[in-house]
Amino acid sequence: TELVTYHERKREYDVALQYAREARDILEKNFGPDSIELTSVLIALGRLFVFKRSFPEAKLVYKKALQNTEAKMGEFHPQTAAIIYELGTFYFVRPESIQRLKKKNMTELLGNKDFWLSRDYSSVKLINNKDKSEQTVNRKQFSHDKAEEFFLRALGSFEQVLGPDHPEVARVLNRMGSLYIEKMQFAEAENSLLRALRIRMATFGAAHTRVGQTYRHLFTLFEGQEEWTRALEFGEK
Repeated sequence: TELVTYHERKREYDVALQYAREARDILEKNFGPDSIELTSVLIALGRLFVFKRSFPEAKLVYKKALQNTEAKMGEFHPQTAAIIYELGTFYFVRPESIQRLKKKNMTELLGNKDFWLSRDYSSVKLINNKDKSEQTVNRKQFSHDKAEEFFLRALGSFEQVLGPDHPEVARVLNRMGSLYIEKMQFAEAENSLLRALRIRMATFGAAHTRVGQTYRHLFTLFEGQEEWTRALEFGEK
């Protein structure tokens, strides 16, 4: 399992996947296929399948991990909440860089023909009705709504088990803030990110990288709304 983490961090996903499968097989042999001892390995497998674009396999692994852990520990347990969070991340659509909003009126922007004509569709593959099986296998089923559903479940579980000011709560809030930015729900994004910031500041101190991560999301949020003063405040921090 340590080698899984090592190679995953080095982005050597094929090697990490090999070790993760080996670790899973050993744990299943010793503890059985439904043991919670498999939880961390199954979560790692899920992430690796996502990196390898094997989305159906990732979904199956996450759901197996959730089934095992919920059966043994119940819904309100840190391990259960961690898997629910990973499922939220699975459904969360996050582009490599968030589109910088250049107009306050997003309806105007998205309704502008020139905006859509300027997009690069060169990598898009059109699939006809006869190729639905290929579409199901190769396309990740992105869903902001499903991501929000799982994030809210994870948040409620972490809050009940670990308390409202725990770093795991902040981790979920930080991701939810990013999700709400993409959904253009800016008030919800601000509330989530500011709460995450308060928890992380109290836990880690002002100079920690996790605090910087939340500052970055707040910068993106306010820059996108052309609230320049607040964007600059968080950008400088």
